[in-house]
Formats: sequence, C-alpha cells, structure tokens
Amino acid sequence: MVAAEMSNADNAAETNQNDISKSLCVPIRSSTSSTAENNFVEIFPEEISSISTDQLISLLKDESAPLSLWTEAALLYMQTKCERESITLLSTACSDLVEKQQLGSQAERVRVHAATGIGYLTQANKSGMLGTLSFQGGMMSGRTAQQREASDKNEELRVLADRHFTNATKIEQIFPMTWIGRGMLNLSVERLEQARFFFETTLRECGQVLPALLGMACVHYKEGRYSNSLEMYTKAITLFPNKSGAASRVGLGLSCYKLGQVDRARAAFKRAHEMDPNNVEAMVGIAVLDTANLDDQLSRDYRSKSENAIRLISMANMIDHSNAMVQNHLANYYFKKWTPIPGVEVNVQNGSNIISGGGPLNLDVGEHIRIGKSFETIIVDEEDNMTFKIKDVWNGESAGEYYLLNPIEIIFKDSFAQIVNLSSILFCREVEYLEKRL
Repeated sequence: MVAAEMSNADNAAETNQNDISKSLCVPIRSSTSSTAENNFVEIFPEEISSISTDQLISLLKDESAPLSLWTEAALLYMQTKCERESITLLSTACSDLVEKQQLGSQAERVRVHAATGIGYLTQANKSGMLGTLSFQGGMMSGRTAQQREASDKNEELRVLADRHFTNATKIEQIFPMTWIGRGMLNLSVERLEQARFFFETTLRECGQVLPALLGMACVHYKEGRYSNSLEMYTKAITLFPNKSGAASRVGLGLSCYKLGQVDRARAAFKRAHEMDPNNVEAMVGIAVLDTANLDDQLSRDYRSKSENAIRLISMANMIDHSNAMVQNHLANYYFKKWTPIPGVEVNVQNGSNIISGGGPLNLDVGEHIRIGKSFETIIVDEEDNMTFKIKDVWNGESAGEYYLLNPIEIIFKDSFAQIVNLSSILFCREVEYLEKRL
C-alpha cells in the first residue's frame, strides 16, 4: 500500500510538472458574512516571497487552516528558495498544531515532522548537495572563524532535524518520507552505510522514488564509485526529467568529470545553469572547466574566457555570498593564475639569465613571471623597459629540450596582486550586506 501510494504520487507529480508551483488557496472561515462560505484567499507562487511568515501564519491560524495547507504553504516557500521561511512555517505547525493541539490525521502529522526535518537539513547543506564542488583541490587550507561558526550552526540544524525525524517515527515507524530524511541526515555526516540502508529501503519498498535515487547517487559519489553514481543520476534524470532539476545535472557533471568525461561534464553544468540561472555550483563548474587548460593551450581566447570565468564565479558569490565553496574558487582563480602580456614575446638564450622583449614589458623587480609553458622565475634587475635579468638561468635542465629549440616565447605575469583587490571587494560587499541587515 505504501509503495503504491508513493508511486502514484510521484507519477502524478511528474505528469503535472508544468503546474508544480500551483497557487495556495486558504478558505475564509472566520467571517460571519453569509457569502463567507465561498470566500478564500489565493496566493500565487510569484507572490509568496513578498509575504512574511508572520502574515501567513496569522492567516492560517485565524482561518483554522488544515495541517495539509501548512505543508503546501511551506512547499511554496521552498520552491521559491525561501528556505528559512519554509522552516519557520513548518516548525510553527509542529509546535502549535501537532504537539499542542494534536490536529491533523496521523499521516499529516508525521509528514509535517518529516518535512520540517528535511527543511533543517536543506538549510544545513545549502552550500551544495555533495559538500563542495571539488575539481583539482582547493589552495586555501584551514578554516576561518566564519567557517567554524557556520559548521557549528550546521550541527545545530542537524540536531533539530534528527529531533523531528524521531518525532515522526514515534507517530508512525514505517513512513518513506522519514526514511529519506534519515538517509539525508546520515549522508550529511558521512555515515554512508546508514545512508545507504535508508535509501535502499525506500527504493525496495516504494520503487523508483526520486529523492532515494539522488540519495544513492550521492552515496556512490562519496564512496568514489563514480560509474555507479553516474548511473543513478542518469536514471533519476531519465525518469524525472523536470522534477530532478538543476541539482541532479550538477551531480551528473561531477560524476562525469571524475570519470574523465570532461566535455559531458561541461554540458551537464551548462544544462543545469540553463534550468536554474542562480545555481552557484553550475556556475563554478562551467567557469572551472572552461579555464582548466587555458594556460597550457596558450589560447588566443585567454582574455575573453578568463573574464567570463571570473564573471560567473563573481555572480555566484553575489547570489550566495556566504558560500565558502564559491569564495574558495574565486580566490583560487587568482592564486597562481598567469596573465599573458599581450602582443609581446621575449627572447632568451641557453645558459643566460637575461630576457629581452619585442616591446615594453612593464615588469618590476621582484615580480614573478612565467616564460612559455612552465619556466617560472623572478625579475631581479632591470636594464630598461625591454631588457631584464632573471633569477634562474635558462638551460636544458630547467627549461627542457622544447625551449632550447624555441628561444622566442610568450611571457606571463603573476596575477597574485589581484587577490588583494578581490579581498577588498568582498570585504566591502560583506559590510554593505551587514549594514542593510541592521
């Protein structure tokens, strides 16, 4: 019976995906007017983000709205990415309607507890379904005070989630939504075997349920079983092409990248960005992959591709300024990034530490440079604006056979100084944000 209900619900939802964000209708019951029986308040999806939770809670309480309407309203908030408002609504329903008044059917009570737990987990895992979007590894080590504070806050949210899952289980032990929530909770703290148990149980008892498919994909990914992860993401997207959303495409892209399928990964990130222009993981994925081999190729499109990459990551940072993963990649983009000096090539002879340019180089003593693909050194003296002395001698051991045969090379400047400007911009933006909140 449980499996049939879940399957029918998912099939119906997928059939009506274009109408997934339907309006919320709250019947008017408090009025004494003779026509009040047919009156209702209708809230459209595009309006919900402008309505405060205090207003909506007051309306639902005044009109003695059934518990099912509270969960519908919370879902509407969640679909418009108002996670905090959704959680506030659900937690109020749990405390005021379920725990104090014992309102609603057994199924409605357990559903609102499970939904509240999942809401808290969504808030805790806001930085990304797979934790961080990792490609070549971050260059920033350690944790800042802000990151430690965020970690502590996430732990509090997980404790709250666990409490609601426990309350849901007390009402009814066999409820698929609670299994999914338990699986998500275990996944978030790397308890992969426990997470696998709950997701596999849901799939076995209820069939191909989307959250369980995505949960198993995440478990496989964290275990390093990228082929299995790709298979599960592919199945989820095939069965639920619209409802699976942008996040599943990001997961598919990460799996493809780990398997060396870079072009397919890029396509998945771009599709995710098309589906949800505000998906920060998709933005970072596109930016990182588009610039991954830019230096090695000495591409003529270096400037345009670099500017597009920094634009995407900067936009992602503006959308979610608290996302540590985005800021990490934004910083990594500048660390050890080399910018070619346009229109200038340098000549350097074997056994020499003197370079001469075909035009003004505009370099300063102490500046880090790169010549060609991998020869890195430092400017130690300046003869004129076109001739400089470098720290290291250009020879076969340091430069390789390729460079001995090609003494004229493209020269790159270290972009490290830009990180100072970036830090200043981020700091000012953070101050601006805090001032608006006060």
